[in-house]
Amino acid sequence: MHSFEKAILYTFSFIFFPVGIITWIISLFSKDPERRKAGRVCIYTALVSFIAFTTLGIISFYSITTSS
Repeated sequence: MHSFEKAILYTFSFIFFPVGIITWIISLFSKDPERRKAGRVCIYTALVSFIAFTTLGIISFYSITTSS
């Protein structure tokens, strides 16, 4: 797997976190250790993305509801 492919996967995993989860599930069945490592990084990136977007959503919700 080339560096460019990994960068695209990591970027998509951050923007669209289900892509990271799907990539991780697919990499579980791979025998290539490099692919398994990339899948692990994708799931971590997707988890960080999910937490960040959820936190921003909650902060945005509270800031809108308390300003009225």
